[in-house]
Amino acid sequence: MRLWCWLVLVWIVVAGCGEAPPAGAPRVGAGGSGVDFGCDCPFGEECSDDGRCVSICGDVSACVFGGTAQCCGAGSACQAGNCVTDCGSDVECNGTCCESGQMCFEGACVTQCDTPSQLCGDDNELCCASDEACIGGGCVPLLEECTLGEECEIDELCEPSLGVCIPRDAVDVCEFRPPVGEFEPTIGCRWTPPAPPTNATAEEIEIARMSEVVMTPSVANLTDDNGDGVTDMLDTPDIVFASFDYDADGCCTKRGVVRIVSGGCNDDGTMTTHATLRGLTSDDWIGNSTGIALGNLHPDHMAGERVPEIVATFKNGGTIAWRRTADDGSAWEIMWQNDRLPDRRQTHGGAQPSIADLNADGRPEVIIGNVVLDGLTGGGPGDVGLPVEALAWDGRDLEAMTPGANLGVGNNAFLGPVSTVADLDRDGLQEVIAGNTVYNYDGTERWTYEYTTTNSSCGGSLDCDGYNAVGNFDEDDDGEVVIIRLGELFVLNHDGSPVAGIPLPIRIPGAPANVTEPTYSPAAYVPSVLLYDEDGDLLPPERILCGGALQLAAYDLTGNPIMSEGSQVVVHTAGANESGPPTIADFDGDGFAEIGTASSTAYVVFDFQCTGVPLPAECEREWVRWMVENDDCSSRATGSSVFDFDGDGSAEVVYADETTFRIFDGSNGAILYEDTTHSSNTRLEMPIVVDVDNDGQAEVVIPEPNTDSTRGGIEIWEDADNNWVRTRRIWNQHTYSVTNVTEDGQIPRVPESNWTRSRLNNFRQNVQPGGLFDAPDFVVREIFKLDCDENYFTLAVVVGNDGSLSVPAGILTHVLVTTDDHRVFDLGTVATTDWLLPGQSEQLAVVFEVPEGPQVTGIVLSATVDDDGRGGQRYNECNDDNNTATSNPITCPSVQ
Repeated sequence: MRLWCWLVLVWIVVAGCGEAPPAGAPRVGAGGSGVDFGCDCPFGEECSDDGRCVSICGDVSACVFGGTAQCCGAGSACQAGNCVTDCGSDVECNGTCCESGQMCFEGACVTQCDTPSQLCGDDNELCCASDEACIGGGCVPLLEECTLGEECEIDELCEPSLGVCIPRDAVDVCEFRPPVGEFEPTIGCRWTPPAPPTNATAEEIEIARMSEVVMTPSVANLTDDNGDGVTDMLDTPDIVFASFDYDADGCCTKRGVVRIVSGGCNDDGTMTTHATLRGLTSDDWIGNSTGIALGNLHPDHMAGERVPEIVATFKNGGTIAWRRTADDGSAWEIMWQNDRLPDRRQTHGGAQPSIADLNADGRPEVIIGNVVLDGLTGGGPGDVGLPVEALAWDGRDLEAMTPGANLGVGNNAFLGPVSTVADLDRDGLQEVIAGNTVYNYDGTERWTYEYTTTNSSCGGSLDCDGYNAVGNFDEDDDGEVVIIRLGELFVLNHDGSPVAGIPLPIRIPGAPANVTEPTYSPAAYVPSVLLYDEDGDLLPPERILCGGALQLAAYDLTGNPIMSEGSQVVVHTAGANESGPPTIADFDGDGFAEIGTASSTAYVVFDFQCTGVPLPAECEREWVRWMVENDDCSSRATGSSVFDFDGDGSAEVVYADETTFRIFDGSNGAILYEDTTHSSNTRLEMPIVVDVDNDGQAEVVIPEPNTDSTRGGIEIWEDADNNWVRTRRIWNQHTYSVTNVTEDGQIPRVPESNWTRSRLNNFRQNVQPGGLFDAPDFVVREIFKLDCDENYFTLAVVVGNDGSLSVPAGILTHVLVTTDDHRVFDLGTVATTDWLLPGQSEQLAVVFEVPEGPQVTGIVLSATVDDDGRGGQRYNECNDDNNTATSNPITCPSVQ
C-alpha cells in the first residue's frame, strides 16, 4: 500500500512536465525527482517533451534560491535569488539602480568604497582614505600618534579614542576664553630652604641659610611624580635655581648652591625641595648669579636616556652638569665638571649657559658666551680624552690667533655672558651669537659688527659687547640679530648688514624724571651746532642720572674739534645705562614684533611702526612705543619676559626691578599689577611664565633675594580666578625661545626657526603652541550602588572629562546624601587619583555610614565634580552647567 502511494506521487509530479506557466508568472521548478523518465532536472528547470531539462521561464534562466525558483519579469533581473530591478552593469539597491561609482549599503546607494568602514558624510557621499577617519561628518587626516594634545602641532589636537593628532577645526573644541582685562594675581606659594638635618655639620647649617635667589630659575619635568616609571608631561614640573645667603656673603658673585624644587604648591603654601647640589669639593660653590640650563645632554641615539640634565657655572669660573640617579629627584650625581671654562676672559659673574645641537649630529653642546663644551663629557677644546666626534671650541682662542680681532663674548654692564644660538640663515647648522660676533657652528668667525657709538659707560672690566636675541623684522625669512649694548639697540640682518628702515643704533632713553641736559667743559661753552664723537656719530643728547657721566670730546660734522676758550670741548653726558637682555614679542597685537628692554631708569618698548610724520598717536617718540620709569640704577642689566595672559593677542610685560614686581599692558605700558613688597639687588634675573604645576594654566615664577627669610626666595603667582591661559611646562634657560627645546626637555637636531612661525616670532616669551583656550568639561556620568546593609551604603560616582584639556589627578567631587526621611548629609569631597584625558572617566568610591536614628531604607546621592565643598572650582570650563548629577532613589534590599 505504501509503495502504491509513492508511485502515485511520482506520477503526479511527472504529469506536469511540459506545461508552461503563465507568461511572467513565478514558477516553482520540479526537477531532481530521481526517477529516470528521460531527464533529471535541477530546481528552476523542467523536463521537455524530448527529455531535455529546460528553464521553467522559457528563454531565460529561473531565479533560484534554495529549493525554490521564480521567473523574473521584463525589467527585472535575478540577484541573490530574488527578482530585482534590472540595472544592467550598475548596482541595484532596494529597488533602485545606483549610479556609476556607487555601491549599496544598508539599503541605500552610497559612494563606492573599498570597505563600508570608509564611508563618511551626512549621506555617505564621501569615501575616506586609509590614512583618514570619519569625524564630524568629514574625512579627517590622521597625523602623528599622541596621548596628549601637547604632542600635536599648533593647529591640531589629540583625538583620544584614536590616539592620533587631527586638525583642530575638524571638531567642536571645548574652550574657555577668559575675560579680557580682568587681572588678579595672587601668591600661590613660596619656597624657603629646608631645615638642616639633625646633628648637621657647620656647612649643612650654612647651606640651610641660603634662602635668597638673584638669578633666573629654569623649569622642566625632572621627576617621576606619579610613579609610572617614566618622567614625562604627566608629572609635575620642577624648578631649578641657585640660592645664597645675603646676610653672610653680601649681594654679588657669591657662594651658592643649586636647588631642585617641585613646582606644585603644598596645601599650606610651602614648596617641596627634592635636592640641593654643589660641586666636587667643598670649594666648588655655584655662582649665585649663574644661569641654569636644563636639557637632555645625551646623544639622541641613546633612547633610554631622556631625563633632562642640569647645567650651571661656578662662582670663580668653570661649568658643571648633574644627572638624576633617583626617580623622585632626591639623588643626583655629577655627570661632569669642567674647571677650566669659562674663565676670566669670558665672565666675571652671571654666566648664563645654554644647550643646543650646533652641528645637527644629535649630540648636544653646552654654550657659555663664546665657549662651546661637549654636552656628554663636558670636554673643552684641547682636553685630553675629548671624543673625536665631540664639538668644542673657545672663541677667545680664535681671537688670540687673529691679529687685531676683538670678538664678542656676550657681556654688558658687569654681568654675563648671555649668548644666543640660532640658525640665522636656515641652512640646518646653528650659529652662536655672542655680543657683536656671530660664530659658525665650528667656532670660526662669520661676522663681527664694529661699534662706533655709545650711550652709557661700561660698568664691568670686561668689554661690553652686548646681549642678544633673534627675531624677524623685515620681509625675508632669515633671522635678524638684536643687540642691547651700552644703552643702544642694534638690529642687524643675518649677514651683519643693516635692516632697511631701522636706524643703527637706536638710543635707549632714560625716564624723563631721571635725565638732564649735558654739561660742558669749559663750562662757559654753549652749543650752537650738533656735536659728534671722533667716529662721526652724534653724541648722546641727554645725561641719564645714574652713575657717572661719560666725558666725550666734541667734533663737528667734518671731524674738526669743537673749541672753546682755547680748549677742545668735552661733553659730560650719557651716564650708566647699559640695559638688560632684549625680549621680543608682539606687545601691542598689531602683527609686528616689538623689542623690550629694562634700562637703568625705564622699561622701554621699541616699535618700528613708530615712525613717520605725523608720528602714530600711540607712540611715545620715534621708534619708542612706550616707556615706564623703573628703579635699577645698581645693576642696569635685569631681564624681562612677556606673556599673553588673557590670550587677546597682545603680550603683557613681566618685570621686577629693585623694589617692585610689575605686569604692564604690552600695548601702552599701563600698570596692570604691581607688588611693592618685592626686593632685589638685581642681577640678570627675570620672572618667567610657565605652567609650573601642570594644571593647564600659567603661573609666574619670581626670584627674590629677600633678606626676610620668611618671605622666601621663590614665589609662585597665579590668577585668583584661574583666568590665565595655558602655556608650556618648560622654560629651560635664560635664552629661551620655545622651539629651542621640546616640552619634555629634548634638544632638537634642527630646531624650527621660531621667527618663521606666525604665532611665535618671539624671544623670552612663553606660549602654548596649540590649544591656547582648551578647557576641561567635567561631568558626572553615572551613580550606582556597589554594596549596602543596614549600616552603610558603598556607592560609585563615575566622573569624566568631555573637554579638550587633560587635567591631572586631584579633581574634587563634592557628595551629598539625602535619606528617605529627608535628612541631608555632607560626605565631603573625593579626589580623582589619575589624569583625566579628554573622553576619559574615573570611578570614585563613596561610603555613606548610616547614622543612628530612624532606619534608612533608601537614599538619593548628589555629586558635583570640580567642587571643593565650598563652591570653589579649580578650573574654568567650557560648560559649567553639567557638573552636577543626582541619582534615582537607591535602596538596600537587605534592609527592606
